[in-house]
Amino acid sequence: MSEFFGYIWRNSRGGQVRILAVVLLSFPFYYFSLDLPKYIVSDVLQGRAFAGGRTTAPLFRFDVALPGWLGGMQLASFEGFTLGRIDYLFALSAPVSAACADQWQLQIRHQHAQRRSW
Repeated sequence: MSEFFGYIWRNSRGGQVRILAVVLLSFPFYYFSLDLPKYIVSDVLQGRAFAGGRTTAPLFRFDVALPGWLGGMQLASFEGFTLGRIDYLFALSAPVSAACADQWQLQIRHQHAQRRSW
């Protein structure tokens, strides 16, 4: 069995490395696409981002927390965009809507191409 994998590695090393690079680069986008609906429900619809009666909340805020042995400080690297509840909902829903529209467009093109080939 190792001879088989050795043969594949010898003859397609470049392709295998390119595929691995594409997969590794796609992980953050894949994670974000799965995590985005959670943020829509938890932050906007259930009000986690607007706790305590706040009318605005930062979107895309990026914080860096230092470990305890370095003082345990919280550094705000990017303050984010301050948005109201409706604007926050639209900002989070836009990527989901765009992805759905893109898939819908691809499906329509595929169906149209199939009809033309008959």
